[in-house]
Amino acid sequence: MRGILRIILAAVLTIGLVLNAVVSFAEEAETEPVRKHILVSTDQTLWKNPKNDAKAVIAWCGETGEVLYGENIDERRDPLSMTKVMTVYMVMKKIDAGELTLDTKLTASKEDVNVIESKIWLQKGEKMPVRDLIYAALLYSGNDAAAVLGSAVGGNREG
Repeated sequence: MRGILRIILAAVLTIGLVLNAVVSFAEEAETEPVRKHILVSTDQTLWKNPKNDAKAVIAWCGETGEVLYGENIDERRDPLSMTKVMTVYMVMKKIDAGELTLDTKLTASKEDVNVIESKIWLQKGEKMPVRDLIYAALLYSGNDAAAVLGSAVGGNREG
């Protein structure tokens, strides 16, 4: 279970770093002559001055607890998409326990679809497999998909 979450977190961080490096390279290419070699950033170069649009960010080693990088890490913030990651984590625990499968179809309730901001626009009574709800929650940041998953884990919206 933890392995899956580590892979998801690593993928999200890696994609962010790669896109950041590509954007940085593209920006440099506009102002500098074309290079014959492509520079690849490593943790030694990229982490010294990463580009970050977030108001707060932290990356730490899950095994040692060492903070690898952080900005405004002591400021209190809303958890936003971290809530979706934790919801999926709890769903994966239910799958490991045999209480759910990736193919289990869950039904969206009125409360689940009545969420704000980012949605995949589920309709009340719509059924969707856990696999697709996880995908929608993590890749499309679907609050409604995460709410359906959360209701399945907690028994209802409050749970």
